[in-house]
Amino acid sequence: MGTFPTGLSETLNFNPINIYPNPAVSSVNITMPENISKATIQLIDNTGRIIKQIIVSGHQNTLTINIQDLTSGIYTIMFQLPHSIATKKIVVINN
Repeated sequence: MGTFPTGLSETLNFNPINIYPNPAVSSVNITMPENISKATIQLIDNTGRIIKQIIVSGHQNTLTINIQDLTSGIYTIMFQLPHSIATKKIVVINN
C-alpha cells in the first residue's frame, strides 16, 4: 500500500513538544521549540468537543493550562501551526 499526500507539511519534527505531567491533576505544562512563533492549541475531549483553545504568538515556548475544571479522562491536545498539525494525548485525573 502506498503513501498518500495529506496536503499538510510533514517535515516538522514534533518530538520537541513536551507535555507534563502526564497524567495530570490540576494543570498541564507544554513546552515547544522557540522557533514556533504562531500556533493554536486546542484541548479536545473524547467526544471531539473543543474544551479550551489558546492562541500562542511571539515565540512563547512554555505554557501552563489549568485543568482543575475537567473531569477525569483522556484528552487530545491539538497543535495547529500555519502548515502542520500535531496531536498528543493527556490523561486527566481529578477527584
